[in-house]
Amino acid sequence: MPHDLNTGKKRFAYPPTKDHSPRAKAKQALGLQPETQHLLACAPNSDAGFLSDVLSMIYVGDDYDSEISVVCGENTDLLRQLEQVLGHIETIHLFDRPPNLALLFDSADLLLAEPNETLANEAAGRRLPLVLLRNENRLLPEFCRELLAKGCAVTVREDVCLAELCIHLLADEKQRAQMANAYALK
Repeated sequence: MPHDLNTGKKRFAYPPTKDHSPRAKAKQALGLQPETQHLLACAPNSDAGFLSDVLSMIYVGDDYDSEISVVCGENTDLLRQLEQVLGHIETIHLFDRPPNLALLFDSADLLLAEPNETLANEAAGRRLPLVLLRNENRLLPEFCRELLAKGCAVTVREDVCLAELCIHLLADEKQRAQMANAYALK
């Protein structure tokens, strides 16, 4: 371990924290503070206006300055539109295809995602509380309906309610823990 030449004391590669969990380490690897809440939004097929409104409301209403990462996938139009509206906000990070997607999932405290089985499986594998973006024209996949029934996932259709739900869950560690524990239920 390197030593500080001025004091002779050992110094850390990064500031020590009380939390040595895998989630905290993943946050540190991304350059985020371990104690900061991290919302991961995976919404490559979402309407840019709707998603922008929801994320803006979360940013404004969140008293804890949570970090928000948004994965747009192959949807370059969505990425471009979100960059125009939200790109200036320091705590919102926009990605097309991040090379460290697994690290983003590992660092998340809450997942906001479109209802599809792949994203739901990512959430289940990490016991990650899940908020589903709803599209009135699409039925929820069976696996997503199962997660809702178990209490691992929640959803609402209206943008203001969706933002309020995310803000509430980011602030409520106990409820997120209950949602994470619900994955173990049969």
